Amino acid sequence: MNAYKTESEVFVFHDETGKAGDEKLKGHILLFVPVKLRIILSNTLWGDEIIELNPLEKLYIEINKLRKRFNVNHKFHFKEISGRKWNKANEAEKQLIIIGVDALRYKGTKIFRNPLCCKIAIIFFPNPNLDSLIFYGGKEKDEKKLRFNETVLRMLLKGAVHYLYTKDHKVKILKILSDGQPYHRKLSEERVLWRLIEEQLVGDLREYVDISPNVEIIHLDSNHRKYGVGSNEYIYANMLQLADMFLGSVIQSCLKGIKWQNISPQIRDKVEDKKV
Repeated sequence: MNAYKTESEVFVFHDETGKAGDEKLKGHILLFVPVKLRIILSNTLWGDEIIELNPLEKLYIEINKLRKRFNVNHKFHFKEISGRKWNKANEAEKQLIIIGVDALRYKGTKIFRNPLCCKIAIIFFPNPNLDSLIFYGGKEKDEKKLRFNETVLRMLLKGAVHYLYTKDHKVKILKILSDGQPYHRKLSEERVLWRLIEEQLVGDLREYVDISPNVEIIHLDSNHRKYGVGSNEYIYANMLQLADMFLGSVIQSCLKGIKWQNISPQIRDKVEDKKV
């Protein structure tokens, strides 16, 4: 493919775990799927060429073809093929991962004619102790934990868009869809998104990152069978299942049998470099 630039308007699919690896770490995954993608090719025989497509739609079509091919309508979940079941995973789950990986590629795609420019970002971290929660508001422990969780999620989102995109590959976030029901309340748009919008307004977000003023967080059950076939919720549920498969795959590949070494400073510790 010739030199190219991209402009992506994305939905972000979010899943989390509280038992990653042998150390039972907490973790978040963000799966960025464009709903509108512009690929600007340069140095072609006819000058610049623009390709516009809907990667979310194309990804869903492949997942739907996969379901029909193997005649499966169950909810894809990594726990079904983890641990001792890994070597006995049924072919549909394996093919779903192959489809997902191809959707992440920028070059050499085998399934999709044009790159879909999907991306993933994952973070793992130990469960917070009571001392580390004293800086978070809320009277109840559950509220403090959730606010801590939201802070980590915001950090992951900001770090991901800064690292995964560039001035030649711009991104605009339209909404976040989170797997499952809310805790004692839904994830806060104010704590996760509006603070990033404030940073955007004062220039603290990179110039290639844009967050829609209408951005929202939607909690959605990832069981696609609860929705009408082909409905938006049905499609989004399949994307949440793909996010779960990615998260499980990374845990299986990177954390299985690995002992967590916590080098984070404790509250009130003196450190030479706060970035460590």
